[in-house]
Amino acid sequence: MLAAQRGLLIQSAAYTAARAGDAVGMRELTGEAAAIAKELGPAAVLLDHGGGFSPTIVQLHLVSAENSAGDPAAALAAAKAVAPGSLPSTERRARYYTDVATAFARCNRRAECIRAVLAAEHHAPQETHARPAVGIRPGRCGRPRLRRPGRRPPRPGHHHRPPSHHPHTAARPARASLPPPTPAPWPASPR
Repeated sequence: MLAAQRGLLIQSAAYTAARAGDAVGMRELTGEAAAIAKELGPAAVLLDHGGGFSPTIVQLHLVSAENSAGDPAAALAAAKAVAPGSLPSTERRARYYTDVATAFARCNRRAECIRAVLAAEHHAPQETHARPAVGIRPGRCGRPRLRRPGRRPPRPGHHHRPPSHHPHTAARPARASLPPPTPAPWPASPR
């Protein structure tokens, strides 16, 4: 258990390094956490600590950290190693898809971004809409204007006009409902 707790702390330090723009330090620390997780085996331990600690969770954190460090291509490469169905909770699956959507948006890959956002909404609509760090919607895909944690929402009275009063959408017919999203934006890698 102490090794798993140490791994969680190292993971947290890696994310902090990424937020500070230290991609090299983040990758070094993530490597340490991954080595600890590999020694502990594939099963998640410390499940009561934010979804636990396992090689898959370390890889999920790497996706988020690569995004934070400003390397969306590396985030997408890291995401390919995660099987979303193997994540231990709805929150973790939503986090996976929103991190993937963020990376696709930053790479201006609109179609893939939209699929990832729809997958996040499919798995956890309340989580996707309620978490301030998400802030990405299908309409924003391809335009990397993402909300950051800690930023305030727009002040009252500074919102866009309702769609019915917007000149570009007033005469538009209602859109047909979309089919359910696919589980992942690309084929899952064999494990």
